[in-house]
Amino acid sequence: MSGRTFHVSSNPSEEKSMRIEVFEKLMARVTPNTVLTLTFREDMTTALRGLAQLLHMCDDNPQYAIEFADSHGIMTVLAVIQGRGWGFGSAGRDVQVRIGQDWEFRGAPELIRAIERVSLPEKHELTQLTRVKGKARKSFADPIMQQCTPPDLRSDVEGWGLTLKAELVADPIFMNDLPMIRFAICDGERELQTVELDGFSGQVLVNGDAVEPYRRPGQVIAMIRNQIETAAAAA
Repeated sequence: MSGRTFHVSSNPSEEKSMRIEVFEKLMARVTPNTVLTLTFREDMTTALRGLAQLLHMCDDNPQYAIEFADSHGIMTVLAVIQGRGWGFGSAGRDVQVRIGQDWEFRGAPELIRAIERVSLPEKHELTQLTRVKGKARKSFADPIMQQCTPPDLRSDVEGWGLTLKAELVADPIFMNDLPMIRFAICDGERELQTVELDGFSGQVLVNGDAVEPYRRPGQVIAMIRNQIETAAAAA
């Protein structure tokens, strides 16, 4: 699971505004109806507040667009709140939820503060990006970047007076360095349109929004082509 896990923070006293910013970026990487495993902090005071807020949000409150993935989730939360303690070791701190189209996490400060990490249950084509680092990560990413930027695509972009950049990046806001393969249509140093392959969710992001799972280079090539004219108009 280490390749599919996002550690929210090692510092329980971190500013809520920072945690909200982290969650905002993380949720942009997953599509609606994704099932997430939320692992709550061991500290019961913090956890109970977060669990109570989660229970309220999932209790027929459509404005929050979040629900328990199955009956086990709500049973776990109710048992922990009633017993005021975790059971079954670290696994007892896991709750699976499904997020909807417009999950409003900004209205859930206690929940966000209570979460230690977020995991996705399934592997995907980009899992290896988060499982390895350094040269091994680069060795995995380089062929994908080459296959997604063939000479004819680069020529098409350059024909509009623009350039196509491909790079392996990581957002420093994420504690455990969640990487992306990033393609950008640029006017000089200015990025006009982006297509990104996310190592955490396995999704393709277009201009920062997750659109569909990554499957093959041809899929990315088509998305980049679709962005060329828009980029040229913005240049």
